[in-house]
Amino acid sequence: MKRLLIYIPLLLTCTLSSCSWNEYFALFNASGASIRVRYDIDSVESGFPLFNTAYRAYKTDRNTSIDWNKSVQLIDSDTLKNSVTLILPDQTSLIIGELSNDHYSRYDQQFINDRRFNLNVIEVGNDSHATRISPKQFDTYFKKKNGIIVYEIR
Repeated sequence: MKRLLIYIPLLLTCTLSSCSWNEYFALFNASGASIRVRYDIDSVESGFPLFNTAYRAYKTDRNTSIDWNKSVQLIDSDTLKNSVTLILPDQTSLIIGELSNDHYSRYDQQFINDRRFNLNVIEVGNDSHATRISPKQFDTYFKKKNGIIVYEIR
């Protein structure tokens, strides 16, 4: 009986709060200058994509923590359906994807709920130098930090 009294509040808490979480895929620009970001995603025929062209941007503090209360409006200069090109200001975070109720460990893992790693390529830089990141290179650049899979651009 005592166990039942302990488990009922726990069950209700999880049910009411949905016991869900998100891990975000983001780029943090801490380079001291604005940079160009371009990324292409693949269409997903079945399942759910991790990355999408409906990006979000936020100001970032000096510790590269996202200030969720300070959104930044950015303009996508790319007219293609599965591609985004924009200028990312210094001290700004760009959210390019999201994983719900699963933990990211590497690009080729088996995700729950039919999630798909649909990133084709990311290019970050300026006219004189750009870093091109393919899915196989993704985990070299993007590291998990406080529930965010982030590429810190310095």
